Amino acid sequence: MENLLDKIEKRPIPKTKYEIDQNGFIYRNGRRLKSHYKNGRWYCNLQKKSGRQLMVDTERLADLI
Repeated sequence: MENLLDKIEKRPIPKTKYEIDQNGFIYRNGRRLKSHYKNGRWYCNLQKKSGRQLMVDTERLADLI
């Protein structure tokens, strides 16, 4: 049986090594990262290439990209 996550289109997030799909799930090296639910929104911690950590709203980021 094929993995359904492999069929989803992923787009790269600028200035990072991550990808995001249209549902707001964030991936690094083909593996999905854990999301956190806070104040009615889904967030994920990302690390930029410079080493700075960011907490991003995954739904809002998926709409922008």
